[in-house]
Amino acid sequence: MDHLELCVQKYEQLMERDYYLTLENGVKLHIFFKKCNFVHLLGLHKLTDLAYFSRRAHNSADTLYRKIRSGGIKEHDLRRSRHFHRIKRRFELFPQLETVFSGRAVVDFNPTLLERCRLTAEYILYVPYEEGWLHLAIGINNGECFPESFFYEQSDYYLKGQKQLAVRELRIGERPHRQKKSPKGHKQCV
Repeated sequence: MDHLELCVQKYEQLMERDYYLTLENGVKLHIFFKKCNFVHLLGLHKLTDLAYFSRRAHNSADTLYRKIRSGGIKEHDLRRSRHFHRIKRRFELFPQLETVFSGRAVVDFNPTLLERCRLTAEYILYVPYEEGWLHLAIGINNGECFPESFFYEQSDYYLKGQKQLAVRELRIGERPHRQKKSPKGHKQCV
């Protein structure tokens, strides 16, 4: 099994679960993962010199996920990109994504506190990892939250000076296949 296959295998496990977080300020987040999130979370959209991921290809994220899952796109294809170095660390650490849910705090993220920050997340889940931090950025759109980005950062750049919120409760449940709405009071991540 190559590393891309491992990433898909771990992501399939993530898609089988719902993550419910209750923060100290009473905010409740309902986070789950969909096929359409995989390409962006892994950073594959940055490999613009590969035909699959170029703007001209017009491949949907779901289509790309299915192509990767079926073996139509392999790790060696990704490594051919001259931009692979930009996602190499994220790619290597992607199987660790679920560990961010073991963190005891969440950042109520304010991107205006950082210079030239392109991240638009509302919250960042984080956990120490090796000499730095693993981050899962959570965005909110139309009252529903979604996994926006996953990345490793050696410094505390995205954490320093931000408002920290303790996680009062984390509940992990099996993902219902036909769930359309979150339980009352939870922001749903799609």
